[in-house]
Amino acid sequence: MTMSESLERRLIGARNCFGQLETNLSWVEFDSEKWIFETTSRSVLNSLDDAVSKGILRLLCAANKMYSIEFRVHITRKNRHPPQFSENEYRFYLPTSLKKLSTIGHVTVMDHDPVIYNSKIQLSVLNDSANLIFGIHQNGTITLIKDVSTLPIFKPIRYTLVAIDFGSPQLFSLANLTFIPVSVSEVKQISVNVAKTDYQIFEWDNPEHGIADKFIVSVSRNDMLLYRNEVDGANNIAFFEFPLQLGSGYSVTVTASDIDGETPSKPFHFSVINSELNCDGECWEGGGMPICYYGQFNRIVQYRDNRGPHCSCFNGYSGNICDIKERCAVETTIDVFGHVDWNELAVNETASIPCPFGAEGDYLKRKCLWDVASSRGMWQQLTKDETCRKQSSVLIHLGVIGNYATNANTVSGIETVYRFIDSLIKVPSFQPNITNVHFDVRIAEHVVQVFDAIINRRWQQIRGNTTLIKMRMFSLIEDFCGRLPIPYRLTSAGESVSMQTLQRLPDKHSYKWFISSDCSITLAPSTSIAPLRVICLRNSTLITDIDSANPILVIRSDNAVNDYQYVQIELKPHNDDINYTCVRYDQRCNSIIDPFQKSY
Repeated sequence: MTMSESLERRLIGARNCFGQLETNLSWVEFDSEKWIFETTSRSVLNSLDDAVSKGILRLLCAANKMYSIEFRVHITRKNRHPPQFSENEYRFYLPTSLKKLSTIGHVTVMDHDPVIYNSKIQLSVLNDSANLIFGIHQNGTITLIKDVSTLPIFKPIRYTLVAIDFGSPQLFSLANLTFIPVSVSEVKQISVNVAKTDYQIFEWDNPEHGIADKFIVSVSRNDMLLYRNEVDGANNIAFFEFPLQLGSGYSVTVTASDIDGETPSKPFHFSVINSELNCDGECWEGGGMPICYYGQFNRIVQYRDNRGPHCSCFNGYSGNICDIKERCAVETTIDVFGHVDWNELAVNETASIPCPFGAEGDYLKRKCLWDVASSRGMWQQLTKDETCRKQSSVLIHLGVIGNYATNANTVSGIETVYRFIDSLIKVPSFQPNITNVHFDVRIAEHVVQVFDAIINRRWQQIRGNTTLIKMRMFSLIEDFCGRLPIPYRLTSAGESVSMQTLQRLPDKHSYKWFISSDCSITLAPSTSIAPLRVICLRNSTLITDIDSANPILVIRSDNAVNDYQYVQIELKPHNDDINYTCVRYDQRCNSIIDPFQKSY
């Protein structure tokens, strides 16, 4: 049986007395040891007469004192619903500067039993009352009853709350209660000024106790953290440009932080909506629109902070007032059109680069676009239907020209080879002054194979006067070598044509430079930078006045003036009985001399 709240309150002060029951109910007894009313029968009664339901409890106490307490027995429905706390664990941040009798917080407990006797609730604490620093009222209010200024900061103090009802049988529930002493209290009165898909502005009141060095603002959705940023402790407003989706389930937490630790606020729930806010403001023309919010006196104005006014930028612009035009980063592409460097370019502009294998006036075009997902400029993908000539097309033509070079038996056939190669090496891929189009290695390797076929021709079998075409073809080989990058080495499959370029650096020593198995040179010590280009042809079929069996060596410098003291040249004629022929160019004599003979 369950005593009513008023009866229990009257009996609390008489725990040391002896109780004697006087009632007409034979199935009701009072246990003086347990201090409870008990039933002695399993009989189920639906109701009692008013006269029968009454009784008296005689309390015999010390000093011959006796108290009589009248009571009445009520038959009620069985208690099926225990009280329920709104949370299993309550956590309160307790400022150490808080005064006694100040309110710390509230707990909420409900009993959903429809019977009034079963739903009345009593709150109490299970811990030793001597250690309590708080008092709890029956409405759930928690107040401070002790001085907490000496408590260690951020060392939790834990208690257990019990909520018990007055139904029969009595039911109860428990909840954990934790106090964390802090030097700065939690933030109160958090509000959402504006929460749109493209930007959000939050406000809050400063902590009532302590001074925060900074605030940490965290935004979550469905318990998943979206972003977290710090705000100076002197401010109580925060502006964020973070893309959010429309809808509910969002919450913002503002954590007050000082040298001792962090005190988070309770989450403040909000929804994201795209409301229309218009205001005048300062923005770069064509770059964006003012970011508006509710300022003083609830006026819609442009948001400003220590960085100045803020604007919502259009695609491709950035900065507080959208005065910075975003750009696509430098990028290198290698595809069917060749190897190309795309320089940095502003969004919505188009870059034009000469087609690597195209004629003059042919351009490869590409636009810098704004990618909304990544919020940055990205290059447009190259399509396969550009007007530029593809590398594969050039290689096919080179295969045909190689056939001509090997099999043509007329001067006009060799002229065809010359004209094609001459026009090919003038395309941007072989123009050293066009820096964003790379030298094409594969085509260069095929060109040198054509040269290999040319110098190995039996020119006496070609009909017509070949003197002029030989000279032009030799000049073409020199021209092609002048277009090679530095340093670079290019040799035909049969090693009949070898080309090499070198950036000669200042050096106190001389060294030998092997061009091919037929040619080598030894350079003198140098005091300056000199780019060199060397060609070695295994035979001299293109030079009419020289025995065609002898190799040819061509040395050129890109500098107009050089300071070489001498160059030692080594050529290997195609005769097994003759060793290398070594000669030396002496600048003082301006002549070729025997390297082993001293010059005076």
